[in-house]
Amino acid sequence: MTEQAKNSRRGLRSLCRVGAIAGWALIACFPLGVCRFLTVHPMSKAYVFHNCYLATKEYILAGFLVLGAVQFVRYLSDLDHEPQKLLRSFHLVLFALAVGVLILEVVYAGIMSSTLLRSDVSVLRISLGSIAFLLQLLPGLAQALILAGTGLAIRLALPIIAESKTLA
Repeated sequence: MTEQAKNSRRGLRSLCRVGAIAGWALIACFPLGVCRFLTVHPMSKAYVFHNCYLATKEYILAGFLVLGAVQFVRYLSDLDHEPQKLLRSFHLVLFALAVGVLILEVVYAGIMSSTLLRSDVSVLRISLGSIAFLLQLLPGLAQALILAGTGLAIRLALPIIAESKTLA
């Protein structure tokens, strides 16, 4: 192995170590993130839900994505000969995160559209509320589909990578 390859492996190990620490730190800091969001301003129910929703997306989702990416890079670069436990079931983690994001988005879109309707119920307000609901839901739906698609791709790619390692 050349000196440049050894340096690249050493750098990759360091990067993976930092990524794993960052991923676990994000997950561990989730309760602190919720507290941070809840103590900023006076709260209404919609405000509390919105801030818990943001904390979940910022900490839990980002933490698991970083951990999965680190384990995937380690497995691809032969730093690990077998996929670690999280990587073996990472497609299930991504599917669960996709369902969670979709549920949070539906509830949040429902809260936002219900504040638009209030007590004045007319055809125009119901139409505007429906449009607002869909516009609020679309980015979350796209994010959930991306997470589910990534989970499916990882589930299909791991056996291919394992097979290619046996051929080399």
